[in-house]
Amino acid sequence: MIRSSHAGRVVVSLLVLALAARGATADDAAVVATARDLLAKHQEAIVWVSAVVTIQIPGGARAPEQEAETLGTVVDPSGLAIISLEAMNPVTKLMRLGMNLRAQGINLRDIKSELSQVKIRLADGTEVPSKVVLEDSDLGLAFLRPEPPAEGTEPRKFASISLETGGAAEVLDQVIELRRLGKTLDSEPSVSLERVTAVVKKPRELFCTSTHGEGTPVFTADGKLLGIGIMNSEGSTVVVPTVDIVPIADQAKESAPTEAAPAADAAPQ
Repeated sequence: MIRSSHAGRVVVSLLVLALAARGATADDAAVVATARDLLAKHQEAIVWVSAVVTIQIPGGARAPEQEAETLGTVVDPSGLAIISLEAMNPVTKLMRLGMNLRAQGINLRDIKSELSQVKIRLADGTEVPSKVVLEDSDLGLAFLRPEPPAEGTEPRKFASISLETGGAAEVLDQVIELRRLGKTLDSEPSVSLERVTAVVKKPRELFCTSTHGEGTPVFTADGKLLGIGIMNSEGSTVVVPTVDIVPIADQAKESAPTEAAPAADAAPQ
């Protein structure tokens, strides 16, 4: 009888494990299907953004012009796009080149930069001249808008991802990130499944994930936009929640696309 009872418990345990595995497989399949749908629906809203960065160093010196390129996400049919502000930060670029600015007696706040020849490169390879219309150093985001079309030309309607349906996530929740590969891989759209590794509450809510995307959208497992990935001043990649982006994006929509791109103060280190 003891053996029979033990065997029964083993059978029940194996059955529970099998059912759990079947449920997990079903859940995984659902997330994969959602990820594929998001990629098919939104891949054209993931764009490359290029610019020429001119850096003005105190004392009148000018660093050589640098070409910068980063990924961005179009969030409005008018072409309004979001990029990670740090991706165009001249101090970050100089640091990456191994320049110890403090050792040279340079105050990082005094370094200025100008962005010129800003272009949004669409999925079909079309380059659209654009302007930086708003920068938010607190959120680490910059907003671009295409320049007005030539006279007599109809405004282009851009593929975009709506900010209206924001999602939420907790630690270890699965998330979906859309990206685009580089030129050597024909800028093919890309998707990956990641996990939320931490949720930062102060000074504002941020999601840390296993992804490394900058300027790219991150969705919850059920397909809602969680936020946009950025690189912060410490070099960490985090996701800014959609709810924080919406009011700033609304301001950017009202900004004139013909205004000059502002000179960016380097963030203090």
